[in-house]
Amino acid sequence: MNKLELNLALKNEAGISKRESARVVDLFFGTIANALANGGRVEVRGLCSFYVKKYKAYSGMNPKTKEQIKVKPKKLPFFKCGKELKERVDYQKNKTITVTNSVLSIINRSKKGVGIAILKEKTGFDDSKIYSVVKNLKKQGKIKSIKRGVYKKV
Repeated sequence: MNKLELNLALKNEAGISKRESARVVDLFFGTIANALANGGRVEVRGLCSFYVKKYKAYSGMNPKTKEQIKVKPKKLPFFKCGKELKERVDYQKNKTITVTNSVLSIINRSKKGVGIAILKEKTGFDDSKIYSVVKNLKKQGKIKSIKRGVYKKV
């Protein structure tokens, strides 16, 4: 997905104009870039974190001329993938995580409970699949309903 596709997805999902969606995307990435430029860290829980790694000066070698050169100290931005994203990508590629395990792990990490909409968003599965998994987990006694459509670990 490139920036244009991201803009279009935001436009369609949020029901806003193309110009507004482009502004939101630019603001989002601009804010992250500014935070990193100021030496900060940006964390999006469950998705990823961005941080700056500092390197000291060192002596290197030009591979072409074999000449010794001094490399100045530098700072580079880094991206670290979050646990939920790793699990989701691994599931999509290898199909190693079952729907039940995915739903159960999300519910178990929650302190206040999780709604069907959040389970659908985080797992990418359709409503009927999530409802059947939740029903089975309730029968097994692994989760309980704390109010209509909101589930919590037992």
